Amino acid sequence: MKRPTCEACYQTLSWKQALKAQRFLYEYTNCPHCGETQYITTHGKVVFWIAILPTTPLMLNFFIDLSIGTSIALFFLIALIALGITPYAYTLTNEDKRAIVRES
Repeated sequence: MKRPTCEACYQTLSWKQALKAQRFLYEYTNCPHCGETQYITTHGKVVFWIAILPTTPLMLNFFIDLSIGTSIALFFLIALIALGITPYAYTLTNEDKRAIVRES
């Protein structure tokens, strides 16, 4: 996995720029280098595991007797790791591949 690259100017976004660009509620972002609209395409399996990872301390508590403090500390540690991975979980494209436009 690598950080997203703008298809218009071929500049790779820094980790911080990639984290800001992935606004989860929007389908697109503007390139911080050239300002061109870029559509976000996620890697589905990676996003799924990033979402599931922070809940592992809660699931571990079913099998191993963890204290509340340990569970909370593990949750925040894994959440920070997941946050660090998220900029690598998507790519940028010039075209919106999710929109299907048909002319009548």
